[in-house]
Amino acid sequence: MRSTAFYYFAWRLAVEARKQRRELSGVTQRVFLRRTEDPMDISELEFKKRYRLSKNAFIYLCHELRSKTNLRDSKRISLELKVLCALSFYATGSYQRLVGMGKHLGQTSVSKCVSQVTEALNSQIICNNFIKFPTSRAERDVIKQKFLTTYKIPGVIGCIDGSHFRIFTPQKEIEHLFYCRKHFHSLNVQVVCDSECRILNVNAKYGGATHDAFIWDNSLVNQYMQELHLNNEQVWLLGDSGYPQRPWLFRALYMPPYHQDVLNRQQIVMQI
Repeated sequence: MRSTAFYYFAWRLAVEARKQRRELSGVTQRVFLRRTEDPMDISELEFKKRYRLSKNAFIYLCHELRSKTNLRDSKRISLELKVLCALSFYATGSYQRLVGMGKHLGQTSVSKCVSQVTEALNSQIICNNFIKFPTSRAERDVIKQKFLTTYKIPGVIGCIDGSHFRIFTPQKEIEHLFYCRKHFHSLNVQVVCDSECRILNVNAKYGGATHDAFIWDNSLVNQYMQELHLNNEQVWLLGDSGYPQRPWLFRALYMPPYHQDVLNRQQIVMQI
């Protein structure tokens, strides 16, 4: 039979093992997971679902931010992990604490990651690289040809519309400027894109209570389109009914389908 000392020794080993596991469940485990988990190991489909970017686009974005901005690795968090935290926050709109739990980071760390990446993305060099309105006639001719080839619409160099981006409730004194017709606080962001949905111009100056037509009348892209018209260049943007009809802005007309009852009555009249 085994001695009492043997069982005591085995019990002490089990206690120490449980103690080590508890330690790993805290800070030590989080550091370990940060070092060993690789988001690139998941499938392409799952990666797009989590971050709304392909893996190649993510790699390219990280390269651009590393080479053209001040965003860098920190002692505990790599640049890639910072970008993933920010992308996840942008994509889902979930609270930072939930994002941090998914990445084994605390809320304070995630908040810093989102702030740093957002600041880097808003740097002038990055914005000018990815958001560019066609300033030369050759660039506009290329976009016009793509609109004509794809959608059979001549002369169009961009589509324009406003989109409401939800924000936290602002100060009471200015709250009314941001409460939109969809019954939440927002920014009414004017966006112009080309035939391939690439963003050419963004105007995020105005609150959700501001009408699309007012934002358009006070935007630089409106002034630029008027200058092109004065120079006898036949190009225009394509907008919806929220925009005024102008020689440089074509307002698309909607044709709602008839209700089936209306069609039936028309058929009866024709038969009579």
